[in-house]
Amino acid sequence: MKNIFPILLSLCLLSATAFAQVFDLRCEGLQAPLGIETTTPHFSWKNTLTHNNQQQKAYEIQVASDSAALAKGRADIWSSGRIESGKQIMIAYTGAPLQERQLYYWRVRTWDENGTCSGWSKIDRFAVGILGEMNGRYIGCKQGNGLASTPMLTKKFSAKLQKGKTKVLAHINSLGYHELIINDKKVGDKILQPAVSQLDKHSLIVTYDITPYLRNGENEITIWLGQGWYRNNIFGVPFDGPLV
Repeated sequence: MKNIFPILLSLCLLSATAFAQVFDLRCEGLQAPLGIETTTPHFSWKNTLTHNNQQQKAYEIQVASDSAALAKGRADIWSSGRIESGKQIMIAYTGAPLQERQLYYWRVRTWDENGTCSGWSKIDRFAVGILGEMNGRYIGCKQGNGLASTPMLTKKFSAKLQKGKTKVLAHINSLGYHELIINDKKVGDKILQPAVSQLDKHSLIVTYDITPYLRNGENEITIWLGQGWYRNNIFGVPFDGPLV
């Protein structure tokens, strides 16, 4: 037993001098969102505690268009510089307005009351969604005098990808529920998308990162639709869905 106590004491000393880590990065309150509705987002994070009464005294946020460049310290979109503040919830972006349909990367570091820096957090991502109107028109599948309630719409397309450089986002606006399938694989694990909205006034766009599902050359996209809440007897819409 006499050999255990020195080991425990050594572990305690190591933890007391460890650097804090920044984790649980969020943009607009969401983890790595792909379709935020603003060009001036807000950032939040949490700090690990390494000693009693630890307090954040300052922070620095960096935003870049490329994750590899950001890892090397090149924040080509925005750098807050060191800000003396204990705030870590919904910190406003104050750089130049961001562009819609664009993917961005960000990281943050903090300082405690002793002036000790946490080091940079892991790099996270977010994307600005479609802020204006989507181009195109709604389509569905006719069945008798109305629309089929659960059709699967399929189209082939060609893609030319550069490994590590190409990112492809799919923006889907469905009146009724949908599931997205690329090359016979369901994209993501969510069901009953999108959330219910006031469908006689507005509908929601869901954004997916479909890069891992694509291959060079010919691909196939399938959208499986469900009528959901898009019904004339619920919202008074012109006709029963679904449409996309």
